[in-house]
Amino acid sequence: MPSILASRRRFLVQTATAVATTIIFFFNLSTPYYGGNDANTSNASTSFQALHRWQRQRLHQRNKTETSIIRTKCIDEIRKIHDEKLGEFIRKFKRDSSESDGHWNLLAQPTFHSNLGDTLLTEGEEVFFERQQFVHQMCLHYREWPAKNISHCPKHFENAIGNNLAFWQAGGNWGDLWPLPQKLRMNGVASLLKNNFTFVGMPQSLFYRSNATREHHTKLIKQNVLKGLGLSEFELNNSADAMSSVRERLIFTWREKSSFQIAKQLYPFAHNMIVPDIAFQMGEFHPKRPREDLLVDILLLLRNDQESNIGSRADEAVSLAIGSKNKTFRVADWDDRLQLFGDSNHLNVDTAVELLGLGKIVIVDRLHAGILSYLSGLDFIYIDNISQKLTKTLSTAFERREECHLWERADSLYNAIQQALEYLDNGGGNWGEEV
Repeated sequence: MPSILASRRRFLVQTATAVATTIIFFFNLSTPYYGGNDANTSNASTSFQALHRWQRQRLHQRNKTETSIIRTKCIDEIRKIHDEKLGEFIRKFKRDSSESDGHWNLLAQPTFHSNLGDTLLTEGEEVFFERQQFVHQMCLHYREWPAKNISHCPKHFENAIGNNLAFWQAGGNWGDLWPLPQKLRMNGVASLLKNNFTFVGMPQSLFYRSNATREHHTKLIKQNVLKGLGLSEFELNNSADAMSSVRERLIFTWREKSSFQIAKQLYPFAHNMIVPDIAFQMGEFHPKRPREDLLVDILLLLRNDQESNIGSRADEAVSLAIGSKNKTFRVADWDDRLQLFGDSNHLNVDTAVELLGLGKIVIVDRLHAGILSYLSGLDFIYIDNISQKLTKTLSTAFERREECHLWERADSLYNAIQQALEYLDNGGGNWGEEV
């Protein structure tokens, strides 16, 4: 057993290291930087690969006290960007009541379902609105959710007068992968603009597999904008005042630089902005150490749908990659926590954190599994989905914040497992001695 003096010396060395790093880090971040609307698109994958070796050293060598300080600062910086960019619209439309003389503030089409990533976006939006003291109503365009007491959006159109504000739900479903959300959004633009609402799309990713579908959707969106505002295409194309007025009423925000650059070409009539993923608004979580009978060396939270870029997520594939290493693992997805923890509420974020915490190292291919791991202080390795939205969203959120990159990236499930094994062999672990 180490002596009291040795333990005290070790504590002082760790504290001094953490303080020195924090001073340097705070100095580097003293002037907040963000790419802004005119930032050039960079090759996110290349930049992450260049940092890979440095990241691995950092995950192995940095203690939890140091990373906690850095993580807190990084998350706070993102929340400040939200406050600046999205808060601009709230300050313009802020009212004491959400139902005052026919004026409405809305969050349209919030999501509450078993894909926890979408629920985290709604939770992040609600935290943001609460911090902004923004009184609003949730509404759905296509069906009622009695359990959530969410109204039908057209109800708020009947007596709407003056200028009104509607935020549309964030997500990664702008494109042709998930047709229903896209259809609802395209139709929602027309109805909201027609009823004197300013439309603010919360941060999205844009991805189309079909160029023909992309062109078709672009025409529909433009037609719906013109229909909603009562303008002709000639007026929009030939009047600077008309274009300016449309951009004041139609705002699209993007959580990826590449999506932003594409959107500027497709939707020049909208005001396009770069804004980090809104789930970061939830702030930090502090998971507890899991039960020993549930703790595994490697927790793999992997999707099993059309966005997956992994050939097989079967236990056999994982076992083959681990080889002769004596390591335990669990392959899971969000709904598995319901049975594991006896929880009937698939909207429960706390059990999602608990699920991620079952691994000494976490491998994910869901964006919000990565973000929730980050918010929870859990070391993780990610594999991109087919649209590379993890790399694109994380690199945009932490623009020029290399110290914030507290994760690893792998280009395949096999390589992710090899990195996890290396991490564990070098003494890494979310539930190691240094916590």
